[in-house]
Amino acid sequence: MIEILFVGLTLLYLWFGSKVDQWETIGALGFKLEAPQGFLAHARVYHLIRIAVLLGAAACLLGMQAVPWYIGAAALCVAWFATTWIGQWMAFATYRRIWLEAAADPESTPQRKSFAESEANRSYAELVERVMQAHQRVAR
Repeated sequence: MIEILFVGLTLLYLWFGSKVDQWETIGALGFKLEAPQGFLAHARVYHLIRIAVLLGAAACLLGMQAVPWYIGAAALCVAWFATTWIGQWMAFATYRRIWLEAAADPESTPQRKSFAESEANRSYAELVERVMQAHQRVAR
């Protein structure tokens, strides 16, 4: 029974943590309107919920009998690292979609269309660098 709870909490953490990372990343890229209003108003609460779900899954490790605790811990580590990657990937896909829609807008000027296409074609590394710069500006 505790194993089922562990799997459920781990999957919930993977989904919810990815969404939080997605909203945080898309906001750092300048599209805060793509994040839910509740997240924008109470981002800290969302991060605390995410941590609580992770800690709940970690607490399940203590009672698991069918699966060794270290396999569960490894699964949690994978989920923890994966949330950032998945969230960024989803945010970057949203970022590119927005710029492609802007480029396809018939009312766009040729200059705006060219800029939108160049933004839509930014590499993963360029977008990660932009997010890092945005986080550094906030930290100052």
